[in-house]
Amino acid sequence: MNKQNFANYSLITLNIISIIFIIQIDFGVLALINSQIHAEKIQRINNLISNISQGVLVSTFFYLLLVYFPERSRAITTRKLIQPRLDTIVMMMQNSIAYFVYKHNLKSATKDFSDLTFEDFKNIERIEDIPMNFKYKLKFKQNDYWTQFSSGTVTEIDNLEHERKILRNKIDEILSLPIISNEEDLLIETLSKLRDSWFYSGVDSYFKKGKTTTVQNFNKGIYEYYLFFLTLSKFSNKPKIEILKK
Repeated sequence: MNKQNFANYSLITLNIISIIFIIQIDFGVLALINSQIHAEKIQRINNLISNISQGVLVSTFFYLLLVYFPERSRAITTRKLIQPRLDTIVMMMQNSIAYFVYKHNLKSATKDFSDLTFEDFKNIERIEDIPMNFKYKLKFKQNDYWTQFSSGTVTEIDNLEHERKILRNKIDEILSLPIISNEEDLLIETLSKLRDSWFYSGVDSYFKKGKTTTVQNFNKGIYEYYLFFLTLSKFSNKPKIEILKK
């Protein structure tokens, strides 16, 4: 549970308690204080609790009116602005994950590859300057049909370098928006980490030096990249993907 959700739940709980107190005290549904205490003292305590409870409800009303709803509106506007860029980022990452599944025969019980572990990636030590010849199809949420795609003869290194540059630009565009502060911290943090991730540093190194370079712990970089994909998928309308047979 993130901090915002915790604050919202806490506010809801506090208001429920305040409503219960008001019902008990002002409407006399239940006796709040043991009757053995002096009646005048009971009345003072009840009045104090009732006033505090009413203050909580009034404060909540103005918080919703002046803070929550305006911030919610800005958050919705922010998401509409960044959603196309975010969807592109996640779609390209999904295509790359699907390629690794295809090339290295990784075992996944789910169609969106959400159940892979580090053990699946541990033997992927580098990417190659060889044609991908990868065919797949996508079904986007805005339509109900599959569209077929192919990597053609582009190499692994060239394809991932192309992805790295596009994603870097998309992430820079998102993070440069003044209203990005209205977005969830997890999304902003993940995009920042992805932009400068070990995986993309490795891709850049392979692109510049090719077979002459070795990137240490590249398998860990790929797995971290995969975890970033899973996190960003929660914020995206990613298409369904299906790998076509070799």
